[in-house]
Amino acid sequence: MSHSTGNAPGFERLYRDYGGLAYVMAMRILRDRQLAEDATQESWIRIARELDRGVAPRFEQSFVLAITRNEARRIASRRGHPPLRTEPFAPPVPDPAEVREERRLLRQALNKLPEDDQKLLEMRFIDQASPKELSESLGINSRNAIWKRLRDAKERLKRAFRQP
Repeated sequence: MSHSTGNAPGFERLYRDYGGLAYVMAMRILRDRQLAEDATQESWIRIARELDRGVAPRFEQSFVLAITRNEARRIASRRGHPPLRTEPFAPPVPDPAEVREERRLLRQALNKLPEDDQKLLEMRFIDQASPKELSESLGINSRNAIWKRLRDAKERLKRAFRQP
């Protein structure tokens, strides 16, 4: 994949996809809005230079976050204090009442779907069936057909979930 800076769609897409995440990482390390903004800006300058040199990252998110993390640590070190918490983000603890309500709404939406969709989604996401297991169980020989049916069923579930 080739990228270039300026108005190139590749750089813009990277920024659009990972700009917010890069800022969150810098903020988590530096705990200061201005410093995090500086680190993020410097990171994007470094990313642009790397892309101009022809670097084509295989794992774009890791590429962006590694540069951002290093830049934030450099700034923290230069300011004379060690960077704070760089371990992975801990997921927030959900409110049990909200979880119960979301589950109720999800069950309600699932019940609106055709039985075939319900079975397919349950097998894949509750029973953790592999695409191969799904194709064997449902008698569908094509993996592409399984993926299409899953995608379509998830889309119908989203629509059902949004309906009152």
